[in-house]
Amino acid sequence: MSEINDIIVKIKNEQAGPIYEKRIEFLKKSGMETSIIETGIEKAANVIKKGTKSFVIYGEPQSGKTEVMIALTCKLVDLGFRTIFVVMNDNTELENQNYIRFQSATQLNPAPLRDFQLADLEKSQLKQDRVRIIFCRKNSKNLQNLIENCRYMRNRVVIDDEADFATVDANINKLNKDATAINQGVGKLGNLNDDGVYIGVTATPGRLDLNNTFRNNAKEWVYLDSHKAYVGRSFFFPMTESPKYNLMLMPDEGDSPKHLKEAILRYLLRAADLNLDAENDEYKCYSMLIHTAGKINDHIEDKKIVDKVIEHLNDPLGTGLKLTESLMKEAQKLYPDQNKREAILQFVLKNIGKNQVVVINNKNDRANVDRACNPKVLFTFAIGGNIVSRGLTFKNLLSFFFSRNVKGKLQQNTYIQRARMFGIRPYYSHFELTIPKSLYENWADCFQDHELSVRLGKSGNLVHIERSTNRAADPASIDKQHVVVGRGEREVGGIFVLTPEINDYLLNASGSPVDSIRSLINKKLLDETHFAPEILAYIEETSQNVHNDCSMVFRFPGDQPFIQDIEQYSDADEDTITRKRGGIIQGLIRKRPMYEDKMHYILPIRNAKGQARFLYRQALGQNILQNVK
Repeated sequence: MSEINDIIVKIKNEQAGPIYEKRIEFLKKSGMETSIIETGIEKAANVIKKGTKSFVIYGEPQSGKTEVMIALTCKLVDLGFRTIFVVMNDNTELENQNYIRFQSATQLNPAPLRDFQLADLEKSQLKQDRVRIIFCRKNSKNLQNLIENCRYMRNRVVIDDEADFATVDANINKLNKDATAINQGVGKLGNLNDDGVYIGVTATPGRLDLNNTFRNNAKEWVYLDSHKAYVGRSFFFPMTESPKYNLMLMPDEGDSPKHLKEAILRYLLRAADLNLDAENDEYKCYSMLIHTAGKINDHIEDKKIVDKVIEHLNDPLGTGLKLTESLMKEAQKLYPDQNKREAILQFVLKNIGKNQVVVINNKNDRANVDRACNPKVLFTFAIGGNIVSRGLTFKNLLSFFFSRNVKGKLQQNTYIQRARMFGIRPYYSHFELTIPKSLYENWADCFQDHELSVRLGKSGNLVHIERSTNRAADPASIDKQHVVVGRGEREVGGIFVLTPEINDYLLNASGSPVDSIRSLINKKLLDETHFAPEILAYIEETSQNVHNDCSMVFRFPGDQPFIQDIEQYSDADEDTITRKRGGIIQGLIRKRPMYEDKMHYILPIRNAKGQARFLYRQALGQNILQNVK
């Protein structure tokens, strides 16, 4: 017995050891750069240790959040949580994709379970006090069954993948009506009204804040950086420079089948180009994603177009002669060099039989999802419905034909998630996005407004930006009792003492406003808490010429500028150096020629106590939504 006791003690000591460090070490040995994951997990752990019960982890679409969730789960085990729930969208294939990723993390001890695996366990097994990691889809029936089976389990935490989808309470504004079933189910599952912890993980967290979902604390949100190989918003929607990929803008009204056929031909040519140097037919398989609508009948029509192109190219001198000539014309546009062009055309016509066309939608089509996301056939075409809009990661995506528009405004959380081209794209110069011109422009506006919200959130002043072409969240999910449509200007840093030196420097500086503020920080007269560096960077990124596009705003009595006093306004708050109604910048720039045609306005404003702060405004006709709860 003593030998067995010794073994048990050794096992317990090993199990008590940290598994998070083991996971990080494993990733490093696999060649992964882990600094972003480590920084994010450290921040999340500190938030939890402070006693925060509900917060969000943000990362760009397809930027590696699943790996962060695995590392986070390891850390939660190390922190002593006994019951860890990983909940995700009510789609079997998305759940399978993530569950398999978690299962492959051998450092996780215990291994994750599916919710239905608890159904057949004896009560004595359910009562056993041990660590469990349990997967469940956000389906009201599944959640209710899991709540019942987990009634004896304690010390709970919920990791909510794609947290802004389904979890928010869409009944928030309906008097005498209970919260939505999913919202209630996730809340009960995590004991979130008691001692449970909620961690939402998403690329679009605005809806959670505007909904006050589980009273999440926006001041404690964790913002993940993206690794160097990632291409996202700033790459696909550059604000001041030309795209570094192939952007094909279609007319808003036109012959969609014609444009789709041409995009298919260009995809075939570019995939061939990337494989010209392949040896022994060891080709790299690339995919083309086609997302034109959410209806299954439309997917069938798209598939017919793809199938017809393939059929014709398989008979290039017969029924396919006309299409083969079109292929030649597209090749001439892309490849001026005749020798290379001929080699690429030969490759396409020789290998066109190596194709697969798969349709993925909301049905349980696991095989098609895997074939689309991990192409194993040279020319892979994925035709997608709503499942494409969120969660799936498309490896080796080379072409995206996207015309899924809406009547009215784009909703930020929906359309940001539809950016399936984001991710690791080392072949980005070959990548093509084909999209109607107005949809691209509205999509770019959507990302720009979202980006500013994220930057403000990082600076500690989270608000949500929207304009005539997009909205921050659907009206039903916005907690109207606690969300106000704010002023067009925002504080972008804390209050500082307005010394004579700072005052004189601001009034007399000759460089751009961004240079002036950075110079004050470099001189140690201010620091980064007084003007968020994220906003300074944002101003630079969105300006063609920051000196011309950005202006420091002063009050002008005669020809002598001076820093505006907050006491000039009847609704002034001297302590916060703000005005309840806002509109300070707008009032000062109105009908003043020197402020015309600017994109960014920075206003230093003071109070009678010798203090000051900076306010910021964009000239893009935006509304600001602010959660004041």
